[in-house]
Amino acid sequence: MRYFIIIAFLLLSVCGGTASQIEQKSPHPGLSISNIQVSYAPQGCITPAVSGQLGNINYALADGALNDVVRINPQTQSLTILNAGTTQLIVTDSGNDLYKPARSTLTVTVSKAQPQPLTSSDLAYAYAEGIIHQVKISGAKGQLNYALSPGYADDVVKIGSAGSLLIWQTGETQITVKDDGGRNFLPAETQFKITINQAESEPALYTDISHKAWWYGRG
Repeated sequence: MRYFIIIAFLLLSVCGGTASQIEQKSPHPGLSISNIQVSYAPQGCITPAVSGQLGNINYALADGALNDVVRINPQTQSLTILNAGTTQLIVTDSGNDLYKPARSTLTVTVSKAQPQPLTSSDLAYAYAEGIIHQVKISGAKGQLNYALSPGYADDVVKIGSAGSLLIWQTGETQITVKDDGGRNFLPAETQFKITINQAESEPALYTDISHKAWWYGRG
C-alpha cells in the first residue's frame, strides 16, 4: 500500500510539471500565410508561403469549405489543384519548446483557365431531302451549343443545339459552336461553313474541305 501511494504521488507530480511547462510557454510570435490565387491547371501543385513557422505545419479544410478545389498533401506541405473554385483551409503550427501552437486561415482561389481551341472543319454535302447528319467538334471542355451564325442564310440547313444537322435546301451558310468551358475553363467558340450542293444521281456525300488546297479561279 505504501508503494502505491508513492507511485501515485510521483505520477501526480510529473503530470503537474507537464501542465506547468505548457502554461509557461510564451504565446506564438505570429503565424502568417498569404492567400493564394492561381489559374486552373490539371494536377497543378501549390506550395503555400508560410511566415513565422516554429513547429510542424498542418492543413485542414475549414468547416463548410469546398472539398474538391485542392487536395492536401501532408507529407510535402503542398496542395494539388483539383478544380476551379474558392475554398478555405485552417493552418496550424504545432509550436516548439518555447512557444505555444498557433492557427491561421488560408483562402485558396483557383480561377478558370484560358479557353482551349475548338477544332472544326468546313463541311459539304450533296442535297438529299430529310437527311440528318451529326456534327462533331474536337477540343471541347464543357457543354457545346450549335446555332446558325447571325447574318447567314437560315434556310439551307436546320441545326439542333446538340449538333444534329438537317439538310433543307442547296446553298451555303455558317454554324457557330460555343463551348461553355465547364467548371475549369473559360468559354470558347468556333465557326465553320456548310455547303449543300445540287443533288446528283449518287447518294448524299460528305466532304471535309478544311484541308483542301485553294487555287485561284478553281472551286
